[in-house]
Amino acid sequence: MTVAAVLTVSVAAIFRGVDLSAVEWSGVLALVYGILPGTLLGFLLYSSVVVRFGATKGTQTEYLVPVVAAVTGMLFLGERITLVMVVGMAIVFSGIAVATLRPRVVE
Repeated sequence: MTVAAVLTVSVAAIFRGVDLSAVEWSGVLALVYGILPGTLLGFLLYSSVVVRFGATKGTQTEYLVPVVAAVTGMLFLGERITLVMVVGMAIVFSGIAVATLRPRVVE
């Protein structure tokens, strides 16, 4: 995101000029959040899961992104969680459980 921001500002400066008076602190904070906890911390956590549990189980964390997004939207933005969303969440959790549980060996 840092590289994208630098490139975007450079291209904008070439074609439109730079007017920093229009920059608000909320935009700067959103960019910093997107770079640090939003991207860097997420990647570090994902990498540690892959190292500890392997690539197959590590990629299963990606299935939780829509669930976390829906719950976060409900908590912070007042969005509604519908019955279809709950069914989808149940399917996601069921799929993860089926993929990660080890079958019993009957002797």
